This record gives sequence, C-alpha cells and structure tokens, in this order.
Amino acid sequence: MKPNDVMKLIKSRRSIRVYKDKKIPKNIIEKILEAGIWAPSAMNKQPWEFIVITDKALIAEIDKTTKNLLANLYNMYTNEKTVKGLTAMVEGPPFSVAAFDPRVMLGGFGVMAKHPELYPSMDAPAIILLLADERSIGSPELNLGICGQNMNLVANSLGIKACWNGFIAAGINFFQPIKTKLGIKKPWSVATSLCLGYPRFKQEGIVPREFRPVTWFKEGLEGPEVQEEASIPQSGKQEA
Repeated sequence: MKPNDVMKLIKSRRSIRVYKDKKIPKNIIEKILEAGIWAPSAMNKQPWEFIVITDKALIAEIDKTTKNLLANLYNMYTNEKTVKGLTAMVEGPPFSVAAFDPRVMLGGFGVMAKHPELYPSMDAPAIILLLADERSIGSPELNLGICGQNMNLVANSLGIKACWNGFIAAGINFFQPIKTKLGIKKPWSVATSLCLGYPRFKQEGIVPREFRPVTWFKEGLEGPEVQEEASIPQSGKQEA
C-alpha cells in the first residue's frame, strides 16, 4: 500500500453500531485475528488471547447480564442512599474510577438503563473478546489496545465495520457464571471487545480532530518550538 492509502484507511475508520443480520465468514474473522496476533508488544510477550462469539444465544445471554449490571450500577449511582456502596468497586477490579465518571454513568450506562430496546452488543453478528494476561510486563491494556487497533483497521479494509465495546468486558468480568462458560480463568480477564458486522447503511467520511499542540526540540534551537495548528492537517482533506 502507498503511504497515503494507509493514512486514508486510518482517517476513514468509523465506529459503526448498526449491523446487518448477516454472518461474517470464518476466513474473514481469521484474517482479523491474524492482524492482532502480529501486533507489537512489550518484550514480544504477546499478553493476549481471543474468544470469538458468533452464537446468537450466547450473545443474547451476555447482553442480558451486561445490561442488568449497567442498569443496577446506574440506579445505585443516581440514588443518594446507595451511591456510597460503589466505593469498594471503584477501588478494585473489575472497575476503576474512570468507569464511574459522570459522563460514563449518566451517558452510556444511563442510555442502556433507560432504553430496553438497546443492547450492549448492538446486535453485532460477531464479537471478539480481547483477553489480557494480568502477569504481563508493563501495561497489558496498552498492548491490547495496539492489538485491537490492528484488528479494527484490517476489519475495515475487508468491508467489516467494528466498534470498541467496554460494556461487554465489564459484564463478563463481573459475572462468574459467564466467565466459567467462556473458560476464562486467572490470570486472564477481558480487557475489551470488538463488535463486528456488515454495516446496515453507509457511514463514511472523516471526523475532524481537535488540535493538540506539538512541541519540538530541534537541533540548533535553544528552546522548544511549538508547531502551529495550521501546519497539521485536522480535517483529513490534506495528506502528508
């Protein structure tokens, strides 16, 4: 591929949440997994395992469990009498302080709690669970992010659209019967998941990015140089 083709693929990737009721061929899913396997990792320890779920009944079971969890947490969070009970969850796995950010609780969790017709899987015909080895050197979440983005981009190149999904990871990690059914044991846990499917409608285009200053330390300059916003393409219409 030409450099511009790679950049176009990166910029045009979109998170798609509405899929056709159409199975993804096994060989296509295997190519997506292959892209993840070839991701770089700290000391090449490859601290990941994958679980592919295409069984609709199992996806529905995970949806129900996850949706109930999110609804219960949202109800606790919005109740003055019960919100203090969340302290232990915030301080330890499988949750973190970030999971209880008001924008997440009142946004994503709240949407799932208030709309019975919505499900965490978004009716995706295939879900890939990305499992992290808790014994990993460095940050397994970082390694899994690199691995998952490889899969995300290759999926898009094959006509499959993907959406990162953290809700499903929470639902599985928190509910032991589902973990047992999926064969997930210590030191493994679900770091995140990818919902995959053929898009129900075309949703293309490049989403603008906010400018973040870039500081350069160049040879011959006594101090830092901040790159001007105008010199960095933000809309995706310009190519390097």
